[in-house]
Amino acid sequence: TLRPDAIFGTTNLWAHPDGQYARVRLRPIEDQPTFAQVWVVDAAAVCKLEAQFDAVEVISRHAGRELIGRNAKTPLTGRVVPIAAASFLDPRHGTGLVYSSPGGSPHDFLALKEAQREGRLPAELRVINTVEIKDKRRQLVPIVGECYAADKLAKYGITDPSDARMEECKQELYKEEHYGGVLVQVGEHSGIPIKQAKEKIHAALVAEQRGGVLYEPSRRAETRAAQPVIVARLQGQWFLNYGGADAKAKAMALLDGMEYLPSQHKGPQKGALEWVQRRPCARRRGIGTPLPQDPVAGRAAVRLD
Repeated sequence: TLRPDAIFGTTNLWAHPDGQYARVRLRPIEDQPTFAQVWVVDAAAVCKLEAQFDAVEVISRHAGRELIGRNAKTPLTGRVVPIAAASFLDPRHGTGLVYSSPGGSPHDFLALKEAQREGRLPAELRVINTVEIKDKRRQLVPIVGECYAADKLAKYGITDPSDARMEECKQELYKEEHYGGVLVQVGEHSGIPIKQAKEKIHAALVAEQRGGVLYEPSRRAETRAAQPVIVARLQGQWFLNYGGADAKAKAMALLDGMEYLPSQHKGPQKGALEWVQRRPCARRRGIGTPLPQDPVAGRAAVRLD
């Protein structure tokens, strides 16, 4: 999932009925020496794991139809949810096995209703609301329908996921959740603002050995051989750390004092500063200035000026 905080609202998992999946054991990695888990991923994701973990062992392979109709237990909550068929999944996206949290996702809400109409999910399955949103005046935004996602779809009059306004609808809800939302009815994690929840819930998943990190490119790209570009973890990779509290505070102060034209771009810039953490800044060959801190000859930092 791209949003660990949404895991509390999971109603089901999606798997492609015609897909191919693998059970994979991940061996320890250098900054998590005790990390060892078994993941179920789309077969296309195995190469991404091999590029990011020290050792990857494929235990078994399974057709997507073997997963359909089975149950899974969601981490942190322990809730048992069904695995349903979905042909809209993209095996290149993440692990290829997708959590569905329809309370805060217009796409997931429409997919849930369609699956219920077609008998792929039980009719009695209900949306789980785990977020409360307050507006700019700090007034609680009431849920009129089943959930915030349903209300946002009703506002736009969207009933088809292919609607051209779907992305705008989704981003509007995500923005409202990010700036005004808090987790509710999720036990010890209740009260956490959504803008902080991603990192906190991720930390809880890792601490309980219930999750890890799979890095993805910020945008899709292909190599000259027409193969998808993936992220690789290089041993000893150097990063520029944008996640330090002091650095973020200085950046936010600078941003607050800036006049943006057009002004609507200031909000997204603030959001980018909040989530950015680390960016690789060195390569082992080619152009660049050698890092004085690096004892390995030939590893260089890319000039940023």
